Amino acid sequence: MGTNNTMRTLPIPFFLLLMFCGMTACRIVETASPPMTVRLAIHAPRVAEYDVYRTAGAGQFERIAPIAPGRFVASIPQMDGGHKEFLCVQYDTHDPMTYGVIRLQRGNTVVRELSLSDIAALPRDANGYSIIAHRPADVPDSISKKNRSRP
Repeated sequence: MGTNNTMRTLPIPFFLLLMFCGMTACRIVETASPPMTVRLAIHAPRVAEYDVYRTAGAGQFERIAPIAPGRFVASIPQMDGGHKEFLCVQYDTHDPMTYGVIRLQRGNTVVRELSLSDIAALPRDANGYSIIAHRPADVPDSISKKNRSRP
């Protein structure tokens, strides 16, 4: 008779074990960045020498025409990402907010590549444009170290 009781109670712990394994098993979680429009202002000497490119998907970039000297508006498409989980530990993470979506180029040289997170962290001007400042090495600093005021 004792064996019968054991047989009847065995399915409950077994069922609980299956539920626990199902909740903590390996899973794939998908995420996406929202489509958005970014407004950029380039602050650099000889601003006409700079071009801005936006992501066109699959590692390709396309040039954006300026709306005014040093001012650009770019539509960024939704980008997919995600991660895998096992026993509540995330791994193999692909965060779409960290993908390079904007490239600042001077001639054929990429001077800066920005993600959506980078753009969100940039300072903004009075018109809401994200400010990308760049001082190329071939432009001399107009203030020498001797003439700088000390704090």
